[in-house]
Amino acid sequence: MSFTKVNYQVGNSLNIVNYPVSRARTN
Repeated sequence: MSFTKVNYQVGNSLNIVNYPVSRARTN
């Protein structure tokens, strides 16, 4: 259960980093 929570937090932080980058590429 704790592994899933850590995995979710890592994926969430990656989404925060990747979202502006992908948005800048499309524009």
